[in-house]
Amino acid sequence: DPESNIQGGSIENLDGEPCDVMLAHVDPSTHSDKFSVLQLISVQRAFGKAYVVYTRGGSTGTVGQSTEQEFYGLEAAAACFKDEFEQKTGLEWKDRMDPMKPNKYRFVVQNFTQKQAGFSGGTWQYWVDDGIDGKSSGWYDYSDSREVERLYQEYTSNTNTHNYLCQRYISSRHFTYNVDLVQMMQTNVTHPNRTSRRIHRVDINAPVTPSHAPAPLRQSVASSRPGLNHYHGASAPPQAPVRRAASAPSNYFGASAPPQPPVQRSTPTLASRMSTAIGRTRRSPPPTSHIFKYTAPQSLSNGVPPDALFTPPASCNMKEYCVICHDHLDERPCVALNACKHVFHIDCIQLAFKSKPQCPVCRASIGKPQG
Repeated sequence: DPESNIQGGSIENLDGEPCDVMLAHVDPSTHSDKFSVLQLISVQRAFGKAYVVYTRGGSTGTVGQSTEQEFYGLEAAAACFKDEFEQKTGLEWKDRMDPMKPNKYRFVVQNFTQKQAGFSGGTWQYWVDDGIDGKSSGWYDYSDSREVERLYQEYTSNTNTHNYLCQRYISSRHFTYNVDLVQMMQTNVTHPNRTSRRIHRVDINAPVTPSHAPAPLRQSVASSRPGLNHYHGASAPPQAPVRRAASAPSNYFGASAPPQPPVQRSTPTLASRMSTAIGRTRRSPPPTSHIFKYTAPQSLSNGVPPDALFTPPASCNMKEYCVICHDHLDERPCVALNACKHVFHIDCIQLAFKSKPQCPVCRASIGKPQG
């Protein structure tokens, strides 16, 4: 295992199977996705050969925690290895290909060729068309595709368990992302907006770049995925995506395969669009009678109307994260927006408003910047 401190060891075999095991436990109802690595390794010591039973596990997307148990004989080490396997899966080692037990880990067939290559056979990209982080519309590389590539290889190598391994949940920094390897889509399931983005895989040996923007995300896509009912993104005019190197670690975890062909839809007439617009109602802002107005510093007032801000109320949880910089709110001075009550660091919202006078969370309009 690359995360272990074991040097110069080799994987043992039991019953014709390498003792290099990957286990998975996925529970979509709680957005839980856990992995467990189990290995039986022989190592050379000064006194002779020794055997190590190595385990590492945790939430998918994290390094997890590891343990090592060393034995001087293969028999004792093999017994420990089989016992660890049975505790995790509820199955004996010889029955590892049997159907999984309820509430237990599933034995995952691995692509050892891809694993030995560090899961570098494909890179993953995500589609941006909402101007996040100032990006123009197009496909962007993930800063590190190896975790998603590993999940993709597990999905394609376990044809008899596709339904179990097609929906994975990856922890990335402060968020958890649902990666749908069938619809080729990712959704931030821990953010209130539940933002979804199209994703795809680029094969290193036969790179194929899509010649068009992905099909727009529609509510019909969510109908087969309970609980995911709010989608953003993927509706830009057709263009040839450009491979871009990620300039900084992304907050969006990606994965993919070639995107689906664009869906042909009829263009609404001008009359129908005007009728729809006239029929819309605008939700009035919440009452602000109990709010204390915030006196903005001059540097901020130059870009934001002073009456758009107020001091966060005492009930605000300052241990939450600022969605712009992902630092705790109590680390720097904060303000809240009158229109929606979302709270940000002063310096963060100042930079955000220079690009667009909207709330970065709900996109409520704050008005035209002054100056």
